[in-house]
Amino acid sequence: MDQVDKALAEHRRAEQRLQATRDTLHEAIRAALGHGEKQVELVRRTGYSREYIRRIAREMPLVKHGA
Repeated sequence: MDQVDKALAEHRRAEQRLQATRDTLHEAIRAALGHGEKQVELVRRTGYSREYIRRIAREMPLVKHGA
């Protein structure tokens, strides 16, 4: 395995780790929305746009606790 193959393998592992952490963040955003947190507050905290927060909310049903 040469340097390019090693670098490519490491890059792919990093992309997988990023996807896993992104999924965790999106789940937390959906849970926060389910608890009544406002989109504007999540926009401020995450730096995501309102449209991106809406897309995240539509990915899966909201996680509602205490309902």
